[in-house]
Amino acid sequence: ALDALNERINQRINGGGRYFISSTRIRGAFSLRICTPGFRTTQEDIDGLIQEITESAKEESARC
Repeated sequence: ALDALNERINQRINGGGRYFISSTRIRGAFSLRICTPGFRTTQEDIDGLIQEITESAKEESARC
């Protein structure tokens, strides 16, 4: 169930067009990955992404 939730969050964030996150499998579990080393990445960008992930997780969890 957690893998499916993370996959939906990944699709939702990337589908929004504001942010792009990738994914990987760690010990078989689907995991979200963010990469922030760009010189134009700001703290506000990171905060906004975390907020979107959190909101997406709440909304997607409520669907289950």
